[in-house]
Amino acid sequence: MSPNHKDLIVKLILANLIVYLIFAFLWFAPSLPPLPNFFVRPTAVALRPTNTLPKPTTQPTNTRAPSPTPTRTLRTAVRNIQPLIVPVAPQTALTTQAGTSPASPLAPMNSWQTLNPGERVWYKIGSGGFHLSVFLEAKPLDGMSLDVYAPGQLDQPIGRGTLQLASGSLVWAGGHWQSEGDWLARVTNGNPASVQYKLTSSAKDISGKSCYSYWEDIGTQHVYWTECQGR
Repeated sequence: MSPNHKDLIVKLILANLIVYLIFAFLWFAPSLPPLPNFFVRPTAVALRPTNTLPKPTTQPTNTRAPSPTPTRTLRTAVRNIQPLIVPVAPQTALTTQAGTSPASPLAPMNSWQTLNPGERVWYKIGSGGFHLSVFLEAKPLDGMSLDVYAPGQLDQPIGRGTLQLASGSLVWAGGHWQSEGDWLARVTNGNPASVQYKLTSSAKDISGKSCYSYWEDIGTQHVYWTECQGR
């Protein structure tokens, strides 16, 4: 027997075996469990469209977080905040005590005053074209000085008071008929103790008179004088 015949016989046997198994399966099929889905031919079923959804068995639960209730707490708190007002003390203008500088001179007073040791006090003794006479009395007079300044000339005194024996006071007299502005006098206490003093002055109008001025040394004092003649 050739190999080809052997192969043919094997194939026939296998074919008969397959056929036998098929018939056996079909014979015993009613008593066998249903075949898996892949052995069942699917049957097309026409579905009618519907607009209704199946009614849920349970009520739907609202899972969205509830919206917060609007509150006015913050706005109310902001409205209730009042601005902090800090009281500020009113600013007072810096004022210079009268008599302590040429910008705030005193007026001569016919009364006794007290001047502490080393202190100075300024006075306005006149203005314009007047002939001025200034008298300084003091108890004691020693250690006291009287300096006179012409208008607009505060760099150095134009004259100093000199001792007048008849009155026992320091005296200065002078002026200029063309002067404009204030004449100032400065009283200084060079004593180690307080001194009682009194400053007086007088003025005569010399604007309509012929006047001339000059310096004169009286002792150690350099004094400025003005002489006038009436017209």
